[in-house]
Amino acid sequence: MKKQKILLTSLLTLGFLAMGCASDDKEKKETTGAGAPLCNPTEVIEGFISVNRTIGANSCVAIKGAVTVLQGATLRIEEGAKVLADTSTLSYIKVNRGAKIEAVGTASNPVIFTSGAAVGSRSPSDWGGIVIHGASATNQTAGSNYAADTEIFTGPYGCGDSNFTCQGTPALSNNDNSGELRYVRVEFAGREIASGKEFNGIFLAGVGKGTKIEYVQVHRGSDDGIEIFGGAVDIRYAIITNNQDDQFDVDEGWRGIAQYVVAAVPKDGDQAIEYDGIGADRSRASNTIMSNFTMLGSLNKTIPGAISIRASGTARIYNSYIAHFWGANGIIAVANESVCLAKDGNMVHPGPTPAETDDHCNGDPVTPNPGFVGSGSGADAFVLRFESNFIECAFTDAMFSNPRSDLNALFARGNQPQGALPSKFNDNRTASASHPVSDVGRFPDSSGNGDNVYTGSCNSPKLSRPGENILWGVTNGVAEFIPAANITVSNFADPQAAPNGTDLPQPTYIGAFAAGDTWANGWTAFPVN
Repeated sequence: MKKQKILLTSLLTLGFLAMGCASDDKEKKETTGAGAPLCNPTEVIEGFISVNRTIGANSCVAIKGAVTVLQGATLRIEEGAKVLADTSTLSYIKVNRGAKIEAVGTASNPVIFTSGAAVGSRSPSDWGGIVIHGASATNQTAGSNYAADTEIFTGPYGCGDSNFTCQGTPALSNNDNSGELRYVRVEFAGREIASGKEFNGIFLAGVGKGTKIEYVQVHRGSDDGIEIFGGAVDIRYAIITNNQDDQFDVDEGWRGIAQYVVAAVPKDGDQAIEYDGIGADRSRASNTIMSNFTMLGSLNKTIPGAISIRASGTARIYNSYIAHFWGANGIIAVANESVCLAKDGNMVHPGPTPAETDDHCNGDPVTPNPGFVGSGSGADAFVLRFESNFIECAFTDAMFSNPRSDLNALFARGNQPQGALPSKFNDNRTASASHPVSDVGRFPDSSGNGDNVYTGSCNSPKLSRPGENILWGVTNGVAEFIPAANITVSNFADPQAAPNGTDLPQPTYIGAFAAGDTWANGWTAFPVN
């Protein structure tokens, strides 16, 4: 094991001339002039952190290369601190299993992680973001609950291997604790290191429910905003804006909750939510609860679609607002494997299950892994639910000239709308007297319609979009995500508890914000560069 390597020397010696010279003032001021970074770092942190380390309140430091917090150590970052990433190499913070990061700001003085390039010259992919590896189970490998990272090659995560025994019943280590991110902003992160291999803004791999992630913003990264690989961590109060791939990406058996999340997709972005399990294996599905999302697209977005539920994604989406998206076949895509798994589990059709006549499904019986698919009622089913959501401003074309006709027309079958099969996500559910359009829009459940609302127009949207080529939040800040009056539907869904045990309250409004909410004030920002 290498010793902690922290260099406290002049910035000129370290080749950090572009960041300027250190100030004598104890409290660092943000530098906003063009040609200068956000602040003037007084030290550069490199290599391994093997003992507890604190970055003080209102300080300004730089990181260079991979900064790794080793097992047993905690990296504490106090309110108002700014961490600037050297852009001359791939810089990122990685927290190993058994280590912690505690970055805790306040609503008026957040912790900021950003590019070390000059303000006005920062761009997506300037650095690699924050990588946290926990010891909570994943489903990446059949028969085991841990994996070696093959996404960005940063080491093992999950539990069940040497020194990281899975704890609890079932033995999934749901409560593993990797620290806390609270009132934190991450900007201009993400980096592709090989085809299909990318760092994100915040990458959570096997992270447990004992970790607190709330009041976080991930802004203008080159890949996903937040990506979750397994684990049981909960996410609350997140603003994910203008990232160039998916805003919120789920993989490998995540079983926590996400509530009060903005996922605002820019013109050069992909999906608001991408949701995966592992291949077509029903026993290794991701299984989480998502409620009160605000999902927003952009005019002339290059890639169609709002939500992509891919193979073995046991998805439950409630009480959310979706607007300003397009797709020739629909804006919500459900992979064929997930459609078939849900059908085989008898959880798609209301009332008696019709005969299996769909030639895209084989009708195989369900053989679930209760650890991932759930517990109690419905544990033996692969579940798709889309309930009590409000959808408007959905179009067939990127220039938003042709609105989609009805709720049923929002859904496509395939990994993404542009690759959808001609049939809808459920061949046996079409609008009729017994199955009204509002019912067709609900993935599961035998109890009636889904209480979803689709306006079919965009004359007076609840939330207005910016003009083409203008990023979300740049013009009016967080006010762009807050409705003038609460968005409502006839019945609000009361989500069931997630597999990690978290039970969400039934909300009284749709989307991430009620009218007049202030929870995102003071700590969020929307810089272009």
